[in-house]
Amino acid sequence: MGSGNKKKQLKTAICSVIIFLLLVSSLGCSRLYFKRIPLLEPAISLKNLSSLTCQETWYEIVFNGKKIGFSHIKINPVEKNPKLFKINSSVFFSINFLGIRNEVNFRGIDYVKPDLTLVSFENELIIDKKKLLIKGEVKKDSLFTRLESDHILEQQSLEINEPLYPASGVNLYPPLKGMKTGNSYQYQIYDPHSQSLKKVKQKVLSYETSEFFDEPAFRVKTSITSLNATSWINDKGETIFEMSRGGRLIIAKEAENTAKQFIYKKSFKKNDDFLDFCLIKTKRTIPHPRDIKFLEVEITGLADYGLIISDQRQKIEINEEKNPPIASFRIEAAPKIKYEAIRIPLPPEKFNKYLTPSRRIQSKHPEIVSRAKTIIKGEKQPLPAVKDLVSWVSREIKSGMVDSVSALEVLRSKEGECQAHALLYTALSRAVGIPTRVVSGLVYLENMGFLYHSWAESFTGCWIAVDPTFGQVPADASHIKLVEGENLEDLSPLVDVIGYLKAEVINFK
Repeated sequence: MGSGNKKKQLKTAICSVIIFLLLVSSLGCSRLYFKRIPLLEPAISLKNLSSLTCQETWYEIVFNGKKIGFSHIKINPVEKNPKLFKINSSVFFSINFLGIRNEVNFRGIDYVKPDLTLVSFENELIIDKKKLLIKGEVKKDSLFTRLESDHILEQQSLEINEPLYPASGVNLYPPLKGMKTGNSYQYQIYDPHSQSLKKVKQKVLSYETSEFFDEPAFRVKTSITSLNATSWINDKGETIFEMSRGGRLIIAKEAENTAKQFIYKKSFKKNDDFLDFCLIKTKRTIPHPRDIKFLEVEITGLADYGLIISDQRQKIEINEEKNPPIASFRIEAAPKIKYEAIRIPLPPEKFNKYLTPSRRIQSKHPEIVSRAKTIIKGEKQPLPAVKDLVSWVSREIKSGMVDSVSALEVLRSKEGECQAHALLYTALSRAVGIPTRVVSGLVYLENMGFLYHSWAESFTGCWIAVDPTFGQVPADASHIKLVEGENLEDLSPLVDVIGYLKAEVINFK
């Protein structure tokens, strides 16, 4: 393909980026639900980024009343260089428009000085599977950038005649420079989406309250060339609300717990709009992954989050000389270990944590107990009982995109995703005295890659991994355990790495 055609492809991808920006950021809103208030407005001037009290914020993205994604911003000083700050920003949403699904996945890192002036940046943007990688660095009076898309490389040098700021810092600029009604600002940013320098004009219009948020906020109008945006920024310098398209598109601050719950629920549904966001592709593929007995895989992005569980089934080594560190997993589906001769039910004093009912695992409920006893038919050996229970759940529970609150709900509806299968199996096993826990992590799906998944582990003389979704006893070696537990608090560490992990298959048998 000629270079002219490649550049046309590149410009098409860039055009898609601009459409995304117009969709998310062109915020022209009605004043119907916003009121100026007679309160004495605070005088805000944070001086520099070290004065920020809100260093991490989550947002929900809602279109036509339906939550379609999230965005997230985090600001931290750079550990090895206290004179620099790092702004991590991410946006993900999936929306059906005119019958076509449009998916946007953006991750950006901006390195800035305490006054917010730009030093360097790294951005990755994927729109409908078209990827753009953009890097840039300020050197003296110039900005040097590098753009890659579909093996197309473009480099650029832009002359700078005034301080340059990151696009991610547009709503940080007014609080840093002094924010009160009537103040105006004008400065220059680098827009990575159009690969150009742009003038930003901002004005603080009023100090308002609204039924849409819980605290007073400054209404700030922003103009970037022909693009106009309106944001509401509180006295901590935190953007708390944005609205566009006549109220059809809303971006609003939400609690971290709520945001993470949305992300992990979506991440375990393997055919929904979050699929591409969650998928971890590998260069080497695994044919027939349900049959593998051994797996050796390297995963980047886990070590900093404590998602390292070594046990008899999976052994892990961390190579900290690499940046970022690499976790090497060696997993055996059925390791050669000595079994303890036991009969069920096991004594609760020894395995209390894994036999006790919980809000989501009602193992003492009469319906659960009755069903479990019917399935195992008086079996006292744990392994045959586990096989009967796994087989029943796999056979009787239909896979579907249904949010399952509890094991009892799954038993009654006979439908749910992988977590639903794991919850019900765990409840049934505990009901007949088999210590069992829910675990979550990654599993390999043929012709796809690694995806997030839940299964279970039962004690049958030693702990074994079983998968009631796939009907496996033991679970195949592509199951990589990262966390234990069924509650949000147990699963929340996964949210920090969803969309960021990289994996390479080294060997399998």
